[in-house]
Amino acid sequence: MPNAIDVLLPLPLAALTYLPPPQDAGPRVGQRVVVPWQAGVRIGVAVDVRMVDAGRGVELRHALHALE
Repeated sequence: MPNAIDVLLPLPLAALTYLPPPQDAGPRVGQRVVVPWQAGVRIGVAVDVRMVDAGRGVELRHALHALE
């Protein structure tokens, strides 16, 4: 089962779920993360790291980069 990260964006939305960036080991809770959002990118904060089932992992997009 793949790991996933819940990312809180500076928008009035609940946390969104992404797969960790392919080149990184995965962000830690509290770390800033660059994620795809609509036609651009946004910087959010990782609020949870959890396992998702394989079917759900196929539906998720990858975060682009973990900062710091």
